[in-house]
Amino acid sequence: MYIQFSGAIRAKWVILSLMVLVGTVTGVLAQTQPEGIPEKLERVADQALRLLHSSVIDFYYPASMDTKYGGYLQDADINGSFSTKDKFLTFQARQLWFFSHMAHHGIKKEEMLQAATMGYKFLIDHFLDTQHGGFYSRVSRDGFPLDPAKHAYLNAFTIFSLVEYFRASADQSALDEALKLFWVLESESRDKENGGYHEFFTSSWVRITDPGFNSYVGPVNTKTYNTHLHLLEAFTELYKVSQDATVGESTGRTDFHQYQNCETSGIRGEYRWMEQ
Repeated sequence: MYIQFSGAIRAKWVILSLMVLVGTVTGVLAQTQPEGIPEKLERVADQALRLLHSSVIDFYYPASMDTKYGGYLQDADINGSFSTKDKFLTFQARQLWFFSHMAHHGIKKEEMLQAATMGYKFLIDHFLDTQHGGFYSRVSRDGFPLDPAKHAYLNAFTIFSLVEYFRASADQSALDEALKLFWVLESESRDKENGGYHEFFTSSWVRITDPGFNSYVGPVNTKTYNTHLHLLEAFTELYKVSQDATVGESTGRTDFHQYQNCETSGIRGEYRWMEQ
């Protein structure tokens, strides 16, 4: 029996968001609300923090650390024993973000930064395409490329994680790599005619339009709300730390007004709605 990690990862974000939200609201309500309310919220925040440690951090660390090859093990049985046959870019980047975020906020800082550094090194050493730019979609456990295709959705999470690792570690190379990836996406993925970003490419950034391919997100040759949401998220966080003017401008080029009625399955490249 194996755990569905997509749900598990979302659970981490929910718990963390609750912890941050409650902590923030508690500080405000301490000055504005009737007696007793702040204390109740503080108890909820304490409970959320305990859950974060017991149900998330203690589950993934150190059990998911691949001490043999680097990066993170992805599959866990019901007893919490981890293994993996290969490594997927989205999972590796999300884990890097999580450990970095914990370290950045001082939660088990030394251990979390160590875990983040292991993931960062594996990402750069084995997922990064040094010839064409961008990051591969999937590699073997020891880092051999198994799916060298590039997808904007997967690479958006990579920018997001590199920015957070930079915040946690002050390692300038992480920010440099995030900016390099941004410029690759601007050059190869941005749709200068219709707006937004094309999503699915070969390793050399040739657009994939054959519907027989597995595009990871939405049908091939479409633009998805999901991908553009995470591009906006990644570019926004990158702008916060870099203050690069072009990165700032790019947050408007995700063209969300075009996507307000977009089905999750995506829309055609020229913004014609997918037939239902």
